[in-house]
Amino acid sequence: MRPTQHHAITAADSADLTVRQLIEQAGLNIGVEDFQAQVTAVVGHQRLRFVQADAAAEFDEATRAALVRAGADFTPLHAGRPDPTELTRAAFIGLLADSDTPEAVASRLDRDISRIRQRIRERTLWSVPTGSGVRLPRVQFDDDGSEINGMGTVVQALPEDLHPVAVFRWLTTPVADLVAPGDGGVALSPREWLRSGGATEAALELARDLLVA
Repeated sequence: MRPTQHHAITAADSADLTVRQLIEQAGLNIGVEDFQAQVTAVVGHQRLRFVQADAAAEFDEATRAALVRAGADFTPLHAGRPDPTELTRAAFIGLLADSDTPEAVASRLDRDISRIRQRIRERTLWSVPTGSGVRLPRVQFDDDGSEINGMGTVVQALPEDLHPVAVFRWLTTPVADLVAPGDGGVALSPREWLRSGGATEAALELARDLLVA
Protein backbone atom coordinates (compact mmCIF):
# COMPACT_ATOMS: atom_id res chain seq x y z
CA MET A 1 0.00 0.00 0.00
CA ARG A 2 1.30 3.44 -0.87
CA PRO A 3 1.94 6.08 1.79
CA THR A 4 -0.96 8.46 2.33
CA GLN A 5 1.05 11.65 2.68
CA HIS A 6 3.96 13.42 1.04
CA HIS A 7 6.40 14.41 3.76
CA ALA A 8 9.01 17.15 3.78
CA ILE A 9 12.31 16.54 5.56
CA THR A 10 14.66 19.33 6.54
CA ALA A 11 18.44 19.10 6.35
CA ALA A 12 18.57 19.09 10.16
CA ASP A 13 16.13 16.17 10.35
CA SER A 14 18.07 14.02 7.87
CA ALA A 15 21.65 14.87 8.84
CA ASP A 16 22.25 11.62 10.73
CA LEU A 17 19.89 9.32 8.85
CA THR A 18 20.89 6.40 6.67
CA VAL A 19 19.42 6.27 3.17
CA ARG A 20 16.94 3.61 4.33
CA GLN A 21 15.88 5.71 7.33
CA LEU A 22 15.54 8.79 5.15
CA ILE A 23 13.30 6.92 2.70
CA GLU A 24 11.13 5.54 5.51
CA GLN A 25 10.81 8.89 7.28
CA ALA A 26 9.83 10.54 4.00
CA GLY A 27 7.08 7.95 3.56
CA LEU A 28 8.37 6.90 0.14
CA ASN A 29 7.48 3.48 -1.26
CA ILE A 30 10.81 2.82 -2.96
CA GLY A 31 13.86 0.64 -2.35
CA VAL A 32 17.32 1.97 -1.57
CA GLU A 33 18.74 0.89 -4.93
CA ASP A 34 15.87 2.47 -6.86
CA PHE A 35 16.19 5.70 -4.86
CA GLN A 36 19.91 5.89 -5.52
CA ALA A 37 19.31 5.19 -9.22
CA GLN A 38 16.84 8.07 -9.42
CA VAL A 39 19.26 10.42 -7.67
CA THR A 40 22.01 9.42 -10.06
CA ALA A 41 19.70 9.91 -13.05
CA VAL A 42 19.08 13.51 -12.02
CA VAL A 43 22.32 14.82 -10.58
CA GLY A 44 24.88 12.05 -10.88
CA HIS A 45 27.51 12.51 -8.22
CA GLN A 46 27.23 16.29 -8.00
CA ARG A 47 27.17 17.88 -4.57
CA LEU A 48 24.69 20.56 -3.51
CA ARG A 49 26.13 23.98 -4.27
CA PHE A 50 25.49 27.01 -2.11
CA VAL A 51 25.18 30.68 -2.97
CA GLN A 52 28.26 32.71 -2.14
CA ALA A 53 27.66 35.01 0.85
CA ASP A 54 29.66 37.79 -0.86
CA ALA A 55 29.81 37.26 -4.60
CA ALA A 56 31.64 40.56 -5.11
CA ALA A 57 34.75 39.03 -3.55
CA GLU A 58 35.05 36.77 -6.61
CA PHE A 59 35.95 39.70 -8.91
CA ASP A 60 38.64 42.37 -8.98
CA GLU A 61 37.61 46.00 -8.51
CA ALA A 62 37.51 46.90 -12.21
CA THR A 63 35.42 43.85 -13.09
CA ARG A 64 33.02 44.53 -10.22
CA ALA A 65 32.56 48.13 -11.37
CA ALA A 66 31.84 47.01 -14.93
CA LEU A 67 29.33 44.43 -13.78
CA VAL A 68 27.56 46.93 -11.53
CA ARG A 69 27.23 49.33 -14.47
CA ALA A 70 25.70 46.45 -16.42
CA GLY A 71 23.11 45.93 -13.69
CA ALA A 72 24.70 43.26 -11.48
CA ASP A 73 23.56 43.20 -7.85
CA PHE A 74 26.27 42.21 -5.37
CA THR A 75 24.16 42.58 -2.23
CA PRO A 76 25.54 39.91 0.14
CA LEU A 77 23.26 36.93 0.62
CA HIS A 78 22.79 34.88 3.75
CA ALA A 79 25.74 32.53 4.03
CA GLY A 80 24.84 28.92 3.32
CA ARG A 81 21.57 29.68 1.54
CA PRO A 82 20.97 26.93 -1.04
CA ASP A 83 21.06 27.96 -4.68
CA PRO A 84 17.42 28.10 -5.93
CA THR A 85 18.44 25.98 -8.91
CA GLU A 86 19.74 23.31 -6.57
CA LEU A 87 16.53 23.43 -4.55
CA THR A 88 14.61 22.69 -7.74
CA ARG A 89 16.95 19.80 -8.50
CA ALA A 90 16.40 18.44 -5.00
CA ALA A 91 12.64 18.74 -5.44
CA PHE A 92 12.97 16.88 -8.74
CA ILE A 93 14.78 14.05 -6.99
CA GLY A 94 11.95 13.78 -4.48
CA LEU A 95 9.40 13.81 -7.28
CA LEU A 96 11.12 10.92 -9.06
CA ALA A 97 11.54 9.02 -5.81
CA ASP A 98 7.78 9.23 -5.22
CA SER A 99 6.87 7.86 -8.66
CA ASP A 100 6.20 4.56 -10.38
CA THR A 101 7.10 2.82 -13.61
CA PRO A 102 4.38 2.39 -16.25
CA GLU A 103 4.41 -1.35 -15.49
CA ALA A 104 3.73 -0.73 -11.80
CA VAL A 105 0.86 1.61 -12.61
CA ALA A 106 -0.61 -0.88 -15.08
CA SER A 107 -0.54 -3.56 -12.40
CA ARG A 108 -2.07 -1.33 -9.74
CA LEU A 109 -4.87 -0.08 -12.01
CA ASP A 110 -5.39 -3.53 -13.52
CA ARG A 111 -4.82 -2.19 -17.02
CA ASP A 112 -2.85 -3.55 -19.95
CA ILE A 113 0.57 -1.93 -20.25
CA SER A 114 -0.24 -0.93 -23.83
CA ARG A 115 -3.16 1.15 -22.57
CA ILE A 116 -0.95 2.89 -20.02
CA ARG A 117 1.62 3.71 -22.69
CA GLN A 118 -1.13 5.04 -24.93
CA ARG A 119 -2.35 7.34 -22.16
CA ILE A 120 1.21 8.54 -21.59
CA ARG A 121 1.39 9.49 -25.26
CA GLU A 122 -2.00 11.19 -25.02
CA ARG A 123 -0.83 12.95 -21.84
CA THR A 124 -3.84 11.82 -19.80
CA LEU A 125 -1.24 10.30 -17.50
CA TRP A 126 1.50 12.70 -16.42
CA SER A 127 4.92 11.21 -17.06
CA VAL A 128 8.44 12.43 -16.45
CA PRO A 129 11.21 11.18 -18.76
CA THR A 130 14.46 9.97 -17.19
CA GLY A 131 17.57 8.25 -18.44
CA SER A 132 16.07 4.89 -17.49
CA GLY A 133 12.58 5.44 -18.91
CA VAL A 134 9.50 7.41 -17.95
CA ARG A 135 8.20 7.71 -14.40
CA LEU A 136 4.63 8.47 -13.32
CA PRO A 137 4.50 10.71 -10.22
CA ARG A 138 2.17 9.31 -7.58
CA VAL A 139 0.77 12.72 -6.72
CA GLN A 140 -1.58 12.39 -9.71
CA PHE A 141 -3.21 9.35 -8.09
CA ASP A 142 -5.32 9.10 -4.96
CA ASP A 143 -3.79 8.04 -1.65
CA ASP A 144 -4.86 4.43 -2.23
CA GLY A 145 -3.26 4.39 -5.69
CA SER A 146 -6.51 4.68 -7.63
CA GLU A 147 -7.18 7.32 -10.26
CA ILE A 148 -8.59 10.69 -9.25
CA ASN A 149 -11.67 11.59 -11.26
CA GLY A 150 -10.85 14.32 -13.77
CA MET A 151 -7.09 14.31 -13.15
CA GLY A 152 -6.27 12.95 -16.61
CA THR A 153 -8.22 15.72 -18.31
CA VAL A 154 -6.54 18.38 -16.18
CA VAL A 155 -2.93 17.22 -16.59
CA GLN A 156 -3.47 16.85 -20.33
CA ALA A 157 -4.36 20.56 -20.48
CA LEU A 158 -1.15 21.69 -18.76
CA PRO A 159 1.57 23.13 -21.03
CA GLU A 160 3.80 20.36 -22.36
CA ASP A 161 6.96 22.33 -21.58
CA LEU A 162 6.07 22.99 -17.94
CA HIS A 163 8.87 21.80 -15.66
CA PRO A 164 7.92 18.68 -13.65
CA VAL A 165 8.54 20.48 -10.35
CA ALA A 166 6.26 23.30 -11.51
CA VAL A 167 3.56 20.74 -12.36
CA PHE A 168 3.89 19.18 -8.91
CA ARG A 169 3.68 22.55 -7.17
CA TRP A 170 0.69 23.58 -9.29
CA LEU A 171 -1.16 20.38 -8.41
CA THR A 172 -0.47 20.70 -4.67
CA THR A 173 -0.71 24.46 -4.04
CA PRO A 174 -4.05 25.84 -2.74
CA VAL A 175 -5.78 28.21 -5.17
CA ALA A 176 -8.24 30.93 -4.15
CA ASP A 177 -10.52 29.98 -7.04
CA LEU A 178 -10.98 26.45 -5.70
CA VAL A 179 -12.89 26.76 -2.44
CA ALA A 180 -14.41 23.76 -0.70
CA PRO A 181 -18.17 24.26 -0.27
CA GLY A 182 -19.33 24.29 3.34
CA ASP A 183 -15.78 24.10 4.67
CA GLY A 184 -15.29 27.64 5.92
CA GLY A 185 -14.07 28.92 2.59
CA VAL A 186 -10.84 26.90 2.67
CA ALA A 187 -8.87 27.09 -0.58
CA LEU A 188 -7.90 23.74 -2.05
CA SER A 189 -5.12 22.67 -4.39
CA PRO A 190 -6.20 21.32 -7.79
CA ARG A 191 -5.38 17.80 -6.55
CA GLU A 192 -7.43 18.14 -3.37
CA TRP A 193 -10.24 19.85 -5.31
CA LEU A 194 -10.55 16.88 -7.66
CA ARG A 195 -10.20 14.39 -4.79
CA SER A 196 -13.07 16.09 -2.97
CA GLY A 197 -15.35 15.74 -5.98
CA GLY A 198 -15.00 19.28 -7.24
CA ALA A 199 -15.99 20.04 -10.83
CA THR A 200 -13.28 19.08 -13.29
CA GLU A 201 -14.03 22.16 -15.40
CA ALA A 202 -12.98 24.52 -12.59
CA ALA A 203 -9.51 22.96 -12.35
CA LEU A 204 -9.35 22.64 -16.12
CA GLU A 205 -9.86 26.37 -16.58
CA LEU A 206 -6.91 27.06 -14.27
CA ALA A 207 -4.75 24.62 -16.23
CA ARG A 208 -5.70 26.30 -19.50
CA ASP A 209 -4.83 29.69 -18.03
CA LEU A 210 -1.20 28.55 -17.82
CA LEU A 211 -1.14 28.23 -21.61
CA VAL A 212 -1.64 31.98 -21.99
CA ALA A 213 0.24 33.12 -18.90
